[in-house]
Amino acid sequence: MAGGYKLWSTGEVVTATNLQNYIQNQTVMVFTDSSARTTALSGVAAAGMISYLTSTNSLETYNGTTWTANGTGDVTTTGTQTLTNKTLTLPIIDNFLLGYATTATAAGTTTLTNASVNQQLFTGTTTQTVVMPVSSTMTVGTRYLIENNSTGVVTVQSSGLNTIVAIPSNTSVKVTAILNSGTTAASWDYEYVGFNAITGTGSAVLATSPTLTTPTLTTPIINQPKTYIGYTAKTAAYTIASGDEGYLFSMNNAATQQFNIPTDATFNFAVGTEVHFVWITGAGQPTIGATTPGTTTVISTGATSATPKLRVANSAATAIKLSANNWLVVGDIA
Repeated sequence: MAGGYKLWSTGEVVTATNLQNYIQNQTVMVFTDSSARTTALSGVAAAGMISYLTSTNSLETYNGTTWTANGTGDVTTTGTQTLTNKTLTLPIIDNFLLGYATTATAAGTTTLTNASVNQQLFTGTTTQTVVMPVSSTMTVGTRYLIENNSTGVVTVQSSGLNTIVAIPSNTSVKVTAILNSGTTAASWDYEYVGFNAITGTGSAVLATSPTLTTPTLTTPIINQPKTYIGYTAKTAAYTIASGDEGYLFSMNNAATQQFNIPTDATFNFAVGTEVHFVWITGAGQPTIGATTPGTTTVISTGATSATPKLRVANSAATAIKLSANNWLVVGDIA
């Protein structure tokens, strides 16, 4: 397509060629659809022509071979737009605003709207309440990342002030709109997505009624603890093993039977481990001693220090590991 830009002179005659090349061919031509455009421009379509199709609200440019969607500008602000290899500069997509906001907790309330940025960081030394946007203003799937870097609890509520989740200190939660109606917590979903400090393995444990499996607690402070020990009844000689720490074992046999303490090479119990024994009934008087006396040392106030006996029926005693292969037996012994 010949054309480009022409500076017209006053009184200049507009020829058919100039009219065609500089005016007609460089307008935005409007057609109902691509079929109407093909018919109208049959044999005259030239690279650089621009057309607008009313049926699809699309602005297209002819490159000499095909018509392609115009790469700049908005044709419409509604409906579905297909963008191919386009650069989006800070887009707003379905209420999802990329960004970062910081709030110092002050035992107050932070109210979010559909214009609030995605990542909300809370710092400080007290609590804060976060009220989520009104659900009817949201697009389902919109997410907010709420990061609690404060030392207090950040409570997230729906617009109707129903609690969605209470976020502990040093924890991040992703809150997602799952309904665009209602004012209760049912309009939102949440999941924990990050912790500032993690130790150990397995599931995260929160403060209320947690279940701890084989944790290591270093100098813990336990207020009003409720504990229990396991109990197993025995009727024959038994050697304690890994997993018996803190257990109570009873003995009932017509003949004397022994509770045996193994060598560290067999089961290396931690120093301070306690195992408890009781003589319930039966004529046999239970004893407590080492499986390998030459390797494991047992001491007690019993008549025979290395193999004390439970004194009478219903007597109980405790074996305590003092050091490598060294145990102390205390209790009602003889």
